[in-house]
Amino acid sequence: MDEQTHQSSPLDLDGLLDLLGQESQEISFRALDQLLGDRGAVSAEQWRRIASCSASRMGRWESAWMFSPVCAPDETAVAEFEGWRRIWSESCAVLVEQSPELKAELSTEQRQQSLRHTRRRRDAYNSTKPGESMSSILYSQIAYVVNKLGFNDRAVKLYAKHLYPYGTVGRSSACGK
Repeated sequence: MDEQTHQSSPLDLDGLLDLLGQESQEISFRALDQLLGDRGAVSAEQWRRIASCSASRMGRWESAWMFSPVCAPDETAVAEFEGWRRIWSESCAVLVEQSPELKAELSTEQRQQSLRHTRRRRDAYNSTKPGESMSSILYSQIAYVVNKLGFNDRAVKLYAKHLYPYGTVGRSSACGK
């Protein structure tokens, strides 16, 4: 099913969330945005599912953007990332208002989803370039040691610099260019 089908189908919120849970489905944040705008009450369980699905989609699109060439960033990925981030933030705000103890859990879930998608994309890239794979592993280990020595900021930059291939938005961002 494509985005057009989702926008014109009379899906209910739970049906759309089921589809969003299937990573193979290409669904824009606009479909959920429209459904939420047309809908009245959303249950706490539905807000939790929205937060989870949007965290995964946000991570997916963020990694697509970060791995895109710095000279021609993926504009679709940027727009989708921003849209999913907004939905994730709104759903988290509702959930944290109801249960403040969820704040750390939601943030952790979002970071894990982002890292999962980034690592998956890097692994796919590494499978085509064995030398890069070894370099990435080596610098990851060095960053771990640097972090343990108490140089967290440097460790994060070192890790990010070697997580993203040369010439990508992520590498450029990590290097501060």
